[in-house]
Formats: sequence, C-alpha cells, structure tokens
Amino acid sequence: MKRSKLVNEKGFTLVELVIAISILGVLSVLTYGIIAMNVKTFRTVTDNTVSCWDLRETLNKIKYDLREIDPTRIIGNNKLSSDALSFTTIDGHIFRFKVDGDKLVRKYDDGSWKTLIEGLRTEPFIYLDGNLKPTNSRKDLQYINVRLKTIKNDKVQELHEIIYVRN
Repeated sequence: MKRSKLVNEKGFTLVELVIAISILGVLSVLTYGIIAMNVKTFRTVTDNTVSCWDLRETLNKIKYDLREIDPTRIIGNNKLSSDALSFTTIDGHIFRFKVDGDKLVRKYDDGSWKTLIEGLRTEPFIYLDGNLKPTNSRKDLQYINVRLKTIKNDKVQELHEIIYVRN
C-alpha cells in the first residue's frame, strides 16, 4: 500500500530536472552571445558616429574661417603648403592652421594653439585653380579642397569639401 501512495504523488523526476536545466543553460548562453554582439555593435556605431561628428565639426570650423580668406593676404612664401595655411582677414585677424604630427591645430588670437582633430592621415589642404586643378600659386588660387582623413579604432573616416576663395 505504501508503494501505491508514492506512485500517485506528483513531481518531477531527476531526468526531467536535468533536461530542463540543460535547456535553460543553452538558452542562457545563446542570450548572452546575442547581448554581447549587440553591445559590440552599439560601441562600433557610436565610435563611428562620434568620428564623423568630429570631422564634420572640424570642417565647419575651417570653412567658417576660410570665408574671410583673401588670396593676396596669405602669409608665407609664394608657394602654398598642403600641411599649413596662414592668412590675414580683411579686418586684420590672423588665422593659422598647421599639421602637427597627426593633429590639425589652429592658432587663436591669444597665441594659443588648439587641436581641431587628432589621427589625421592626409595633408588637409589642396589648393585649386579656376578649373579645379591643383596649384601652388597664390595668383591662381580659386578654391581650397579641405580633406580630413582619420583612422580611429582601425576604421577610416574621410570627409572633404571644396571651398570657394573670394577674390
């Protein structure tokens, strides 16, 4: 009689419990893999977005400054340099840009140099004539192609814009 009482009791067998725990373990591992992959993708997308934003912001600063350029007031020798640009504006402000290692820096009115962007991989200034052909002559200068190319986390980001130079 005691035996029949045990048979009628409800519950899980040891085999059923082991199978259930095994299934939960497999599901946990799969879920962890998916979450880890999503976190990595999020970080990559965030880094790329920040890099693009930095490039765009730097290009906008340069573009804003170049609105005041007068080709006859470029400072330096007669040859234009692709890694530096210095000029005096109509109202007497001096703007200086130069490549310092892998950084593009700008000199401000107070004499301080501040980094605009790091990780630069190209010379940022290409001087163009009226036919959009490269030139090193101030008298032929019509456009400046500002080209910013950086590498961050093994990802190449590049942005460029051709800016008209007032005559």
